[in-house]
Amino acid sequence: MRKHSVQKIMKKTAAYTVLLSCLTTNILVAPMTAYAGQATADVDETLYLNLDYYGNVSDANVVKGINFNGTSSYTDFGDYLKITNMTDEQKPEIKNGSITFEKNKNGKFFFQGELKPDKIKAPWTFDITYKLNGVVTDADKIAGASGLVEMDIDCTPNKSVSKYMQDNMNNMTAAQKQLKEAEFKKLEVDADKPKTYEQILAEKEEYQQVVKELADLQAELDK
Repeated sequence: MRKHSVQKIMKKTAAYTVLLSCLTTNILVAPMTAYAGQATADVDETLYLNLDYYGNVSDANVVKGINFNGTSSYTDFGDYLKITNMTDEQKPEIKNGSITFEKNKNGKFFFQGELKPDKIKAPWTFDITYKLNGVVTDADKIAGASGLVEMDIDCTPNKSVSKYMQDNMNNMTAAQKQLKEAEFKKLEVDADKPKTYEQILAEKEEYQQVVKELADLQAELDK
């Protein structure tokens, strides 16, 4: 395999790891309300992180979707390296550490802000190691090599983030895991041992309970 192809695959794998984790826990969709004078605008935030070979954040971008709800403009106070308008051709007004976009006539407005990677605190930390034929090897030495390549990814809760993120995001992870297990149970069919009506009903109730708990937790996060 060519060197650049292996590097590209490893970079994608690391990026997908963060994105998949975030999507699984719904961390990347964090509804909030931004205040501008007397009126309010609803803002949905999605954070995308890319990791380097070893699990460190190398790139960070946030995409915000704005419902103006009758307001004429939206002002954001994020510390961005670069701003990209994803909806129309207007340029934001930038001054005093803030950016302002005028109301979009076509509905919801989206923009992307590039963040400083070293300022990002994700609710999980990643430690990625590589092995070539069973021997721990530097990532840059694997490109172009022949043999069995292993990638070990350790994901642990980040205790330096706020207690809110620690409690709620880890609870979301556990709830999603329970939901997946319940879904698997719901779909599992044992042809040799047909299930009784009572067993089917019990599993259905368990699945519905997990779904309800997940919905309640999401409603709590949305407050």
